[in-house]
Amino acid sequence: MRCGETGATVDAGQGRPGIAECFIDADEFALGSSKMMDVIMLAIGLGFFVLSVGYCYACDRL
Repeated sequence: MRCGETGATVDAGQGRPGIAECFIDADEFALGSSKMMDVIMLAIGLGFFVLSVGYCYACDRL
């Protein structure tokens, strides 16, 4: 069970789910979203590289 589901274990007197119940399973993450994040990060890195090369070129012309 996950955190917040009925029947989750409760810490003594705290009225909260136990810490072991609040961990997210790896299966809950969509593989498509993590692959999309990889593509976005690569695009951002490539964009910064292109901007830095353009900046060096512009500074060299000054």
